[in-house]
Amino acid sequence: WANHEIQTCVKIAQKYPKNYYAWTHRSFVVRTLVELRHGTHERNANGNGNGKGKDKDKDIIIIIPTTVHSNALGRIRELLQSEIDSIDPWLRRHVSDHSAAHYGGEVLRLFLQVQAERSEDDGGAEEKDKDEDEDEEDGTTGACGSRIILKNLQWNIGYMQEKLQACRDLVRMHPSHQVIWIWRRICSRLFLEGMSKLENTGTGTCLDDQSEEEAAAIESFLQSAMEEFIAKELYEILLHEVNGLTSFDDHNRDNGGNDNDVHQEHDTFSSAYILWILRSAKRFNLYERLASASSRLDLVSLEMELIQSLACDESAPSNLWRHL
Repeated sequence: WANHEIQTCVKIAQKYPKNYYAWTHRSFVVRTLVELRHGTHERNANGNGNGKGKDKDKDIIIIIPTTVHSNALGRIRELLQSEIDSIDPWLRRHVSDHSAAHYGGEVLRLFLQVQAERSEDDGGAEEKDKDEDEDEEDGTTGACGSRIILKNLQWNIGYMQEKLQACRDLVRMHPSHQVIWIWRRICSRLFLEGMSKLENTGTGTCLDDQSEEEAAAIESFLQSAMEEFIAKELYEILLHEVNGLTSFDDHNRDNGGNDNDVHQEHDTFSSAYILWILRSAKRFNLYERLASASSRLDLVSLEMELIQSLACDESAPSNLWRHL
């Protein structure tokens, strides 16, 4: 059912590019599929069934029972993975398809959610017996589950690092297209969300028996991940992505574009993106770690410079940075 519906949406989007309704239905299909993994699906129906009477505006919840085995969760994960893999090549061919970028973000979030549940199922079964006796002896519970959560958060961060690399490749190909920068922002948000969750979960509050080695390993992982993020998402952009300028100049020239326009638009989008990173770091309580990993930069001064620069840029879409 799901594969058939998705393929129908793909055919419609190919025939009518940027078709909002095709992407909306595709999103509905994957969300419904993920909801069904728990064996129930909720939908609204009219209270009395005929639309008449005093209860005509009431909604009731109908629970539709289903049976989803553990291997079905794996099939759902594979479908979501396939949908994620389709976004990059689609955006390469349809660089102004906002719906595709936002759909990709929704599927990414669902995939990470399903991946976490599968990790708990696989890892929990293996670790439960090993930790069961220890938990009974010291009276603690949930240590096994907490370690699985930490491990899965680390996996999520690593996965989003791979997606961010693909985003950088897309930007080098299409540096002047807003949708590509929005896609990059979506992937960065999921990365920062994962970092924030690991920061809050891995501080030792969730594990009463967390050893110093475990805490140090988590801290080292967080610092390393943030340093890589800063190097790729801030430093390279601030240097105008020197290694990629020639390639996207050639690509733009082959398509009859103007190098000056491309560079101007690239500067606008990249400035807005960096400003978004700085403000998002504050929202996710990662600003101190960001500042520590980017000691070469004065982040306060950088933020002010970016705001002033964008405020003077009449070509910058107001919704791209003023309402971050």
